Amino acid sequence: MIMKFQRSAFYHLGLGILLMMTLTGCALLQQKTALQRCTFEWVGMKHVRSSVTHSRFDLDFMVFNPNSIGVSLTQIDVTLYADDLELGSASSRSGLRIAANSTSPLAFSVSVSHFEAAIGIKRVLADQVKQFRLLARIRMNTPFGMMTFEKTLWRKGV
Repeated sequence: MIMKFQRSAFYHLGLGILLMMTLTGCALLQQKTALQRCTFEWVGMKHVRSSVTHSRFDLDFMVFNPNSIGVSLTQIDVTLYADDLELGSASSRSGLRIAANSTSPLAFSVSVSHFEAAIGIKRVLADQVKQFRLLARIRMNTPFGMMTFEKTLWRKGV
C-alpha cells in the first residue's frame, strides 16, 4: 500500500514538473514572439567623446510594443555593419521592460574605431558598400538560462 502511494506521488510530482516546464517554455516563446513584433525607431545620435583611436556616440531609440503582453529584456548588444565589415558595437546600459501597447526609450553608447570607420568610408566612396545595418543580439533571462536571438534594428541601402 505504501509503495503504491509512493509511486503515485512520484508520478504526480513528475507530471507537475513536466507541466511547469511546458508552461514556462510557452511563456518564453510568447515573449520572444512578442519581442520580434516590436519596432525600433531611431531617434538620434550624439557625439560624446573622441580619442586618438576611437569615438563614442550615444544612440537613442524608441521601442514600440504593439502586443497585449509586456516584454522584458536582460541585455541588448548592437553591432553596426557596412556589409560584412563591423564598424562599432555597444551594449544596453541596463535591462529594459516594455509594457504592453506602449513605448520605451532605449539608449546605447557605441564605440567606433577610427581605423574601421576609415575602411568603411573608403568602401562607400568606392561604391563597394551595398547596405548599412544595425544588428541586435537580444538576451532574455529564463529559468533554463540565457536565451539569445538576433534582430535587425535598422537597415539602409546605399
